Order: sequence, then C-alpha cells, then structure tokens
Amino acid sequence: MRLLFWLLALPLLLVVVVFAVNNHQLADLDLWPVFGEPVAFPVYAVALTGLFVGFVIGGVIAWIQGGRARGRVRRLVRQLESEQRQKTRLSQKVTELEAAKVTTTLPATTSHAA
Repeated sequence: MRLLFWLLALPLLLVVVVFAVNNHQLADLDLWPVFGEPVAFPVYAVALTGLFVGFVIGGVIAWIQGGRARGRVRRLVRQLESEQRQKTRLSQKVTELEAAKVTTTLPATTSHAA
C-alpha cells in the first residue's frame, strides 16, 4: 500500500514542480471586494490554489453524500453487536440448561452399608 502511494505521489509531485517552474510569470489577480487594486500572483499559485480549492470542495461533497451510508453502517454494527451479545447470552443459557439436565438425570448413588 505504501509503495502504491509513492508510485502515485512522486510523479504527481514532479508534475507540480515542473508546472511551477515553467509558470512563474506574474499575473494580475483582481480580487475586487477584498482588495481595491489588482494583486500580482505567480500563475502557478493561481492554478494550484484553484486545484486545491476544487479538491477540498469535492472532498466535502463526497463526505456529505456518504453520510447516509456511514449512518447505515453504524446502525448495522450496533445491531450486529446486539445480536452477538444475545447469542452469547443464549449459548450460556443452553450450557447451564444442559448442565442442569445432566445433574438431574444421573441416578442417585446409594450406599449399602453391610
């Protein structure tokens, strides 16, 4: 798993570094409500920030959409734990009843005094 991570992460990191080196020119970014004047940012910073924001928004949307499934899993886990406790309780009860049956069906030993 760790090897797969590095096999995917290193080429992606290399692409990001090459993109940043090749796109270091400044671009004026006009953030009108925040800043009155245009602000100069490197092109790679604008592009990578947009990608990062899109990644975060996509992650939040995926997390929200998975909420129903996570709730169902939690409910099923609680149900499974309850059924396992019930099974254990019933197994103990069967063992106790079998032990009681054995003791009640054994013939009483009588000692004959001579």
